[in-house]
Formats: sequence, structure tokens, C-alpha cells
Amino acid sequence: MKFVILTLVGAAAAAASAHASVVAYLPLDTNGNEVINAIAPNVANNVTFGVAGATPHTGTAAQFNGTNSVISFGSVGAAEPALNPADSWTLMVWANSLNSPSWGSIITSRDDVPPGGVQRHGYILYEANSSNEYQYWGGTGAANWGAMGSGNTTQNEWQHFTLTYDAGTNLRQFFIDGNLVNSSNLAFSENTLEGTHIGAGGDLGDTFWFNGYIDDLAIHDAVLTPAQIQAAMTFGNTIVPEPSRALLLLLGGIALAARRRRG
Repeated sequence: MKFVILTLVGAAAAAASAHASVVAYLPLDTNGNEVINAIAPNVANNVTFGVAGATPHTGTAAQFNGTNSVISFGSVGAAEPALNPADSWTLMVWANSLNSPSWGSIITSRDDVPPGGVQRHGYILYEANSSNEYQYWGGTGAANWGAMGSGNTTQNEWQHFTLTYDAGTNLRQFFIDGNLVNSSNLAFSENTLEGTHIGAGGDLGDTFWFNGYIDDLAIHDAVLTPAQIQAAMTFGNTIVPEPSRALLLLLGGIALAARRRRG
């Protein structure tokens, strides 16, 4: 009962969040295209599509070989705006690591070279095996990436990753499987000068290779509530209900779990 009460309180507090719209979506079923804005990648090298996806509602997924697989948007001097929101945002993606090298990038959209130099911009989701954790990095516009770790890594298992940034409060949040694993208050400066790379990292997408599967990547133009993130895990990263609707779905899930325990 205590768990139920705490969950209800947290969900009710979350229900005040603003409406969010999907501004970019990559199903990663049969190709690397972004479908909201109908953008084809500049590069889609050595990626295998059509492998088993994270859940039945995500369809199939893309496999990255940890050596030279990458999907890239934008180019040197010209980032892809749809993948680099300038205000508040939420990024959600499913990934299944097969044990990347010491650093494996699930997605990188960063500017860390001249004319940026020590002014770091953009976001990164790393599998940091050297630290035995996943990490959310976000450039502050100064010489700081503001890395936040998860405290653990898991291989050979699908996991749902959520990165958020609130431009009004500078709050960053890092969720794995719907659970908040880290947060901090740091300014964020979006990438405007370099490409966005899936399955690889660095400014050019030519290093930090990810070994594993990636599925159903979506970016929203607002900070999603914990209840909305849970709903997205269940129904799909682009199917995010209004906060009040997400609360009802969460309450329904609690009631169903309680009924099963009684049974």
C-alpha cells in the first residue's frame, strides 16, 4: 500500500507537465530515415535492419557492429535542426548492448572542435564500459560536458533510455527503464555545427562505435513526466498521452498489478 500511495503522489505531481509534440522520429525498422520531417540520413553504413526489435510495438530494429556501423544526419558546419532542439526536450530510445568497446555511442550530436573549441555543445548517450555505466553528456557552452552516470551497465538485454532537459530550470534528467537514475542542474547548449550520429560518436561519427541493437528513437519538444515516460515504454516512444491521461494509464497499471497479486 505504501508503494501505491507514493506512486500516486508522484504521478499526480507529474500531471502538471505541458503538452509535448514529437519533433523527430526514427523507427529504425527497414532504414535510417527520420519520418516526421522526411529526412534521409547523409550516411547509413554497415547497419543491418530488420532484426528483432525491443518490443512488439516497436517493430524491428537496427544492428550496429561496433566497428564501422553508423547512421548520420547533418554535416560539418551544418547540424540537423530536427535532431537538435533549442529549448526543452526529451529524447527516448531503446538499445541492447552486445558489449561495446570502452566507449560506445548510442547517439551523439555534439560540437567539440573549432570554432567551438572548449565551448562544448550538444548531447551524447554513451555506454561507458570503462566506468561500468551508461552516461548522459550535455554540453554547457563552456568547457564542461556535465556527464551523468547510471551506476551500472547491462548487456544482452533491451533497455529504454530517456534524456531530458528543461530550459526553464536547467534541470537534466536521466531515466533507464522508466526509473530516474541521475539528475543535475546545468545549462545546456545545443549542437548547431556538426552532424548527429547513431551507433557512433565524435564530431564526425568516426569513433566510439556501439556494438548492439538500437530501436525506436524519438525526440519531443518538452520535458515528459515520469508517467508519460512509463506510458511511452508501454505504447511506443511517439505515443505519449497528455499528463492526465498518462496518470490514468498508470493508475490502471497499478490496479491490474494489485489484482494479480490478490489472485
